[in-house]
This record gives sequence, structure tokens and C-alpha cells, in this order.
Amino acid sequence: MFTFLQYLKEATSKELDIKDLEKMIKNPDRKRVKSYGGTKYVDMLKSKLAKLKESTDLEEAKIPSSNISKFSSPQAAKRAASKQKYKTQIFMGDDGTFWVPSTNKEAGQLKKAGYEVYESADLEEAATWKSEGHYTADGKEWTGDQHEVDGQVMTGKVHTDDSVNLYHFKELSPEVRKQVAASFE
Repeated sequence: MFTFLQYLKEATSKELDIKDLEKMIKNPDRKRVKSYGGTKYVDMLKSKLAKLKESTDLEEAKIPSSNISKFSSPQAAKRAASKQKYKTQIFMGDDGTFWVPSTNKEAGQLKKAGYEVYESADLEEAATWKSEGHYTADGKEWTGDQHEVDGQVMTGKVHTDDSVNLYHFKELSPEVRKQVAASFE
């Protein structure tokens, strides 16, 4: 059983808000559903949840006593890295989080701690979505035609309902990356 103080230490207020909204979506208050009419109440809750998650992704979480920032999405990490005074690398943790160091010394610390380099900001111009290998979410390599929609690479020459998102190896989940790596051995 958690004490109140332990509970506060474990989760930020935004995390608590996200959990509360998710619970309310799963089990909405019947009176509010009726007063809003139809699915409007749940739709409003889903909209709030999406906005809250988006704002959480954009905010950096500093590691205590360092200038290493932690992000939950590669896009947020790339935006932060692009605003750095010096070119920097983006690292990926085993839990799918992305880390942006402010200095080379901090980048070295992340490397020593076992974090993988996700992307180097200075190499970004050399590699484009057209030149890197792509995989489906389940780890199957895609060698066919590709197109891009709002920054997301997808299967097929043009967009259709059958288009599927494609990912670079480093964007796959840790489990799928292990499966793909094992298939090459």
C-alpha cells in the first residue's frame, strides 16, 4: 500500500491526469454521458487526453544534476536536438525513451551507460527516408514502393487505405529489434 507521499513521488501531476482521464474514458459517468448526449462526453475526454499526452511529449524531463533531456517520442527529441547550440546525438533507452545530451561529455556518459545512438544530428542531412531501410511494425523488411504522409513513411507508391506505416530499425520496439537482429545471424 502506498502512502500519499510515495504516490506523489512516483507520478507527476500530468501522469496522474492522464491516468484519471483513461479511467474516465473506460468507465464514463452515466449522468454526464446523458447530459452531453451520445458519445460527446467520451469524445471530449479523448480530446483532452490527446492534448495532454501531446504536451507531455513536448516537455523535456531533465535528469537531476545534468543537462540530459528525456523524451517519449523521437520527434520531440529531434526538435530539442535541433535547438542545441552544438550538433548532438540522440540516444534511445531500452524502455523506448529518447535522450538528448547537451555536451559531448554527457553523450559519452550515455554511451558508457549502454544507451544506443538513435540518430546523430550532424548526419541527418546525409540520410533521408528514401535512403534508409524500412520495416513494418512486426519487423518484416519492406523493399517495395514507399511514400510519405505528414512525416510518416508508408508502404505503396501512393496513399491508399491499405498503406501501412514503415519504421527504421531503430524505431522498432526492443522486442521486434531483437527478432530482426536474430534473423540476420
